[in-house]
Amino acid sequence: MFCTHEPHRHPMSKVFFPGEDRWVAVQLAVHAPFFWVDFAHKGEEDDDFEYTSTFMLSTTAELDSVIKQHESKEIRLKSVSLVSPGYVNESGQWQMEPLKAIWSCDSTISPGRRVYLYETAKGARYPEVIAEVSEEMLKNATVRTDIESLCNAAST
Repeated sequence: MFCTHEPHRHPMSKVFFPGEDRWVAVQLAVHAPFFWVDFAHKGEEDDDFEYTSTFMLSTTAELDSVIKQHESKEIRLKSVSLVSPGYVNESGQWQMEPLKAIWSCDSTISPGRRVYLYETAKGARYPEVIAEVSEEMLKNATVRTDIESLCNAAST
């Protein structure tokens, strides 16, 4: 989750569309993994020009929404990275890594609850911050969203 503060509003915000602001700084309100997503838009319908937007998304549900827009051809997904704090990636510092896939499995600790695992391009798997993951759960995990395939299909 991200937080904005009035003193960090860019002075040029007034010249943009109503309800759309520019910020010189945003605060990360919770030290939890988030997604850095690049996607392409087309200009006008008959225009060949394409521009890239980058969003920071704080939840898997928000990422799912972007993926649905990609699947419906409203946008073209270019890349998704997982930004994780040091206590998650065990490096002691924030890291941004290309996301390969999102896995899911049933929790053995909380019956009926699905747990997500984020797999990076280098093969590291990080569980949701609130999840306790056991070896048994990992054996039964299945790919929920193949991010790498979605981005590769979009670029061809």
